Amino acid sequence: MGRAGKIPKSKRCYCAFCKSPRVMYRKRHISWFDFIQSAFAAGLISLVFWQDFDPRALVVFALFCGLSEVFIVLRWRLSVACPHCGFDPVLYKRAPEKAADRVNKHMHSRRQNPMSAFIAPPRLPRLKRKIPVPESPLYSKNSENSKNSKSSRSSAGSKLPAPEKFQSNSAVKPPPEAMR
Repeated sequence: MGRAGKIPKSKRCYCAFCKSPRVMYRKRHISWFDFIQSAFAAGLISLVFWQDFDPRALVVFALFCGLSEVFIVLRWRLSVACPHCGFDPVLYKRAPEKAADRVNKHMHSRRQNPMSAFIAPPRLPRLKRKIPVPESPLYSKNSENSKNSKSSRSSAGSKLPAPEKFQSNSAVKPPPEAMR
């Protein structure tokens, strides 16, 4: 039959910060199958300790459901953080400053660990610095051409001819030949 109906427990994904591949658990909360397992375990414990179904088994069932929820949520939460750079997207949504501090702490601990020399470094994004570009005289804001652009266009020595004013042709009558 194969795995057509099964949802895999984990998925392969990439870190949003360092782009390195990693594995993350999909399951965030308990499902109906976990409830059935907890009920079965509570029933077995009831049979072992009290030789019959006892109402105390409901307390054991609730305890098992609570513990399984806690462990599944902790497993998911620990798998969300990147093991390579320490980036945590859940923490980033709540407090970006704390997420940045956690990445800095992780990188500092990596630098202090001598065994990290044998591990591939994370592919952190490069910071882009704006390099000042020297201004050319053609495009500088302080050149004489840009300061006096309006006056140079209207002067007689400009390359483009001055625009002529529009004259109304309402006073001009069409020739008599066109009226026939």
